[in-house]
Amino acid sequence: MVRICPHTPFAVSPAASPDALPSLSPDSPATSSPVVRSIAARLSGGLFLAAAGFQVALAAGAPWGAAAWGGANSGVLPMGYRVASVGSAAVLAGLGVALSGGVSAPRSRRRLLIGALGFATLSGVMNLASPSGIERAIWVPFAAVQIATLLWARRVEAAAAPLCAAWLGSPPLDWARRRLTGLAAA
Repeated sequence: MVRICPHTPFAVSPAASPDALPSLSPDSPATSSPVVRSIAARLSGGLFLAAAGFQVALAAGAPWGAAAWGGANSGVLPMGYRVASVGSAAVLAGLGVALSGGVSAPRSRRRLLIGALGFATLSGVMNLASPSGIERAIWVPFAAVQIATLLWARRVEAAAAPLCAAWLGSPPLDWARRRLTGLAAA
Protein backbone atom coordinates (compact mmCIF):
# COMPACT_ATOMS: atom_id res chain seq x y z
CA MET A 1 0.00 0.00 0.00
CA VAL A 2 1.16 3.49 -0.80
CA ARG A 3 -0.11 6.55 1.02
CA ILE A 4 -0.59 9.30 -1.57
CA CYS A 5 -0.50 12.25 0.79
CA PRO A 6 0.22 12.36 4.53
CA HIS A 7 -3.23 13.90 5.05
CA THR A 8 -5.29 11.47 2.99
CA PRO A 9 -7.46 8.80 4.57
CA PHE A 10 -6.88 6.49 1.59
CA ALA A 11 -4.27 3.87 1.04
CA VAL A 12 -3.86 3.09 -2.63
CA SER A 13 -2.40 -0.03 -4.13
CA PRO A 14 -0.03 0.84 -6.95
CA ALA A 15 -1.18 0.03 -10.44
CA ALA A 16 0.31 -3.01 -12.16
CA SER A 17 1.38 -0.87 -15.11
CA PRO A 18 1.58 2.87 -15.77
CA ASP A 19 -1.53 2.61 -17.96
CA ALA A 20 -3.65 0.92 -15.30
CA LEU A 21 -5.68 2.79 -12.71
CA PRO A 22 -4.69 2.21 -9.07
CA SER A 23 -7.38 0.99 -6.70
CA LEU A 24 -8.42 1.97 -3.19
CA SER A 25 -7.68 -0.55 -0.51
CA PRO A 26 -10.76 -2.15 1.08
CA ASP A 27 -8.92 -2.45 4.41
CA SER A 28 -8.46 1.31 4.61
CA PRO A 29 -11.83 2.96 3.98
CA ALA A 30 -12.17 6.71 4.27
CA THR A 31 -14.32 6.33 7.36
CA SER A 32 -11.54 4.71 9.37
CA SER A 33 -9.33 7.79 9.40
CA PRO A 34 -9.31 10.05 12.43
CA VAL A 35 -11.17 13.29 11.94
CA VAL A 36 -10.33 16.61 13.44
CA ARG A 37 -13.25 17.71 15.54
CA SER A 38 -12.37 21.34 15.84
CA ILE A 39 -13.03 23.56 18.80
CA ALA A 40 -15.11 25.68 16.45
CA ALA A 41 -17.34 22.73 15.55
CA ARG A 42 -17.76 21.86 19.21
CA LEU A 43 -18.56 25.48 20.02
CA SER A 44 -21.11 25.56 17.23
CA GLY A 45 -22.55 22.27 18.49
CA GLY A 46 -22.85 23.86 21.93
CA LEU A 47 -24.72 26.80 20.41
CA PHE A 48 -27.15 24.43 18.69
CA LEU A 49 -27.64 22.63 22.01
CA ALA A 50 -28.29 25.96 23.76
CA ALA A 51 -30.94 26.81 21.16
CA ALA A 52 -32.42 23.34 21.69
CA GLY A 53 -32.55 24.04 25.42
CA PHE A 54 -34.43 27.26 24.73
CA GLN A 55 -36.95 25.33 22.61
CA VAL A 56 -37.34 22.69 25.33
CA ALA A 57 -38.02 25.46 27.85
CA LEU A 58 -40.66 26.94 25.53
CA ALA A 59 -42.26 23.52 25.12
CA ALA A 60 -42.28 23.08 28.89
CA GLY A 61 -44.17 26.35 29.35
CA ALA A 62 -41.52 29.04 29.87
CA PRO A 63 -43.07 32.49 29.33
CA TRP A 64 -40.68 33.48 26.51
CA GLY A 65 -43.13 33.48 23.61
CA ALA A 66 -42.21 37.04 22.60
CA ALA A 67 -38.69 35.82 21.75
CA ALA A 68 -39.79 32.91 19.54
CA TRP A 69 -41.96 31.98 16.60
CA GLY A 70 -42.32 35.55 15.34
CA GLY A 71 -43.19 36.92 18.77
CA ALA A 72 -46.91 36.60 18.06
CA ASN A 73 -47.58 35.03 21.45
CA SER A 74 -46.10 36.80 24.43
CA GLY A 75 -45.88 34.67 27.54
CA VAL A 76 -46.50 30.92 27.38
CA LEU A 77 -46.91 29.52 23.88
CA PRO A 78 -50.16 27.85 22.81
CA MET A 79 -50.09 24.05 22.49
CA GLY A 80 -49.45 23.99 18.71
CA TYR A 81 -46.32 26.12 19.08
CA ARG A 82 -45.18 24.08 22.06
CA VAL A 83 -45.38 20.90 19.96
CA ALA A 84 -43.45 22.67 17.19
CA SER A 85 -40.84 23.65 19.80
CA VAL A 86 -40.38 19.97 20.67
CA GLY A 87 -39.70 19.19 17.00
CA SER A 88 -37.37 22.15 16.70
CA ALA A 89 -35.53 21.09 19.85
CA ALA A 90 -35.04 17.60 18.42
CA VAL A 91 -33.53 18.95 15.17
CA LEU A 92 -31.32 21.45 17.01
CA ALA A 93 -30.15 18.85 19.54
CA GLY A 94 -29.37 16.40 16.74
CA LEU A 95 -27.24 19.01 14.97
CA GLY A 96 -25.55 19.94 18.24
CA VAL A 97 -24.62 16.37 19.11
CA ALA A 98 -23.45 15.61 15.57
CA LEU A 99 -21.31 18.75 15.40
CA SER A 100 -19.82 18.09 18.82
CA GLY A 101 -18.38 14.81 17.62
CA GLY A 102 -21.22 12.41 16.93
CA VAL A 103 -20.31 12.17 13.23
CA SER A 104 -16.78 11.14 12.34
CA ALA A 105 -16.68 10.11 8.68
CA PRO A 106 -14.89 12.89 6.77
CA ARG A 107 -17.43 13.18 3.95
CA SER A 108 -20.31 13.14 6.43
CA ARG A 109 -18.59 15.84 8.53
CA ARG A 110 -18.24 18.08 5.48
CA ARG A 111 -21.89 17.58 4.56
CA LEU A 112 -22.95 18.12 8.17
CA LEU A 113 -21.04 21.41 8.36
CA ILE A 114 -22.56 22.61 5.08
CA GLY A 115 -26.08 21.59 6.17
CA ALA A 116 -25.70 23.21 9.59
CA LEU A 117 -24.37 26.35 7.92
CA GLY A 118 -27.43 26.46 5.66
CA PHE A 119 -29.73 25.87 8.64
CA ALA A 120 -28.07 28.64 10.70
CA THR A 121 -28.19 31.04 7.75
CA LEU A 122 -31.89 30.33 7.16
CA SER A 123 -32.52 30.78 10.88
CA GLY A 124 -30.70 34.12 10.88
CA VAL A 125 -32.65 35.39 7.85
CA MET A 126 -35.98 34.30 9.31
CA ASN A 127 -35.21 35.88 12.68
CA LEU A 128 -34.10 39.06 10.92
CA ALA A 129 -37.51 39.17 9.21
CA SER A 130 -39.37 38.65 12.50
CA PRO A 131 -41.76 41.37 13.62
CA SER A 132 -40.61 40.78 17.22
CA GLY A 133 -37.89 43.18 18.30
CA ILE A 134 -36.76 40.96 21.16
CA GLU A 135 -36.50 37.95 18.84
CA ARG A 136 -34.37 39.95 16.40
CA ALA A 137 -32.22 41.32 19.24
CA ILE A 138 -31.49 37.85 20.65
CA TRP A 139 -31.50 35.43 17.73
CA VAL A 140 -29.94 37.44 14.88
CA PRO A 141 -26.62 37.92 16.74
CA PHE A 142 -26.89 34.32 17.96
CA ALA A 143 -27.26 33.11 14.35
CA ALA A 144 -24.36 35.36 13.28
CA VAL A 145 -22.12 33.74 15.90
CA GLN A 146 -23.32 30.29 14.80
CA ILE A 147 -22.55 31.10 11.15
CA ALA A 148 -19.11 32.44 12.08
CA THR A 149 -18.23 29.35 14.14
CA LEU A 150 -19.49 27.02 11.41
CA LEU A 151 -17.40 28.83 8.79
CA TRP A 152 -14.42 28.64 11.14
CA ALA A 153 -15.03 24.92 11.75
CA ARG A 154 -15.33 24.25 8.03
CA ARG A 155 -12.05 26.03 7.40
CA VAL A 156 -10.20 24.28 10.23
CA GLU A 157 -11.48 20.83 9.34
CA ALA A 158 -10.78 21.37 5.63
CA ALA A 159 -7.21 22.40 6.49
CA ALA A 160 -6.78 19.13 8.38
CA ALA A 161 -7.54 17.24 5.15
CA PRO A 162 -6.19 19.47 2.38
CA LEU A 163 -6.81 19.25 -1.33
CA CYS A 164 -4.21 16.56 -1.83
CA ALA A 165 -6.46 14.16 0.06
CA ALA A 166 -9.63 15.05 -1.79
CA TRP A 167 -8.40 15.63 -5.34
CA LEU A 168 -4.70 15.24 -5.98
CA GLY A 169 -4.60 11.90 -4.24
CA SER A 170 -7.67 10.44 -5.87
CA PRO A 171 -6.81 7.41 -8.00
CA PRO A 172 -7.90 8.83 -11.40
CA LEU A 173 -6.13 12.16 -10.88
CA ASP A 174 -3.05 10.50 -9.44
CA TRP A 175 -2.98 8.20 -12.47
CA ALA A 176 -3.28 11.24 -14.79
CA ARG A 177 -0.51 13.07 -12.91
CA ARG A 178 1.81 10.08 -13.24
CA ARG A 179 1.02 9.76 -16.94
CA LEU A 180 1.69 13.47 -17.56
CA THR A 181 4.93 13.51 -15.58
CA GLY A 182 6.02 10.33 -17.38
CA LEU A 183 5.34 12.00 -20.74
CA ALA A 184 7.21 15.16 -19.70
CA ALA A 185 10.23 13.13 -18.57
CA ALA A 186 10.38 11.18 -21.86
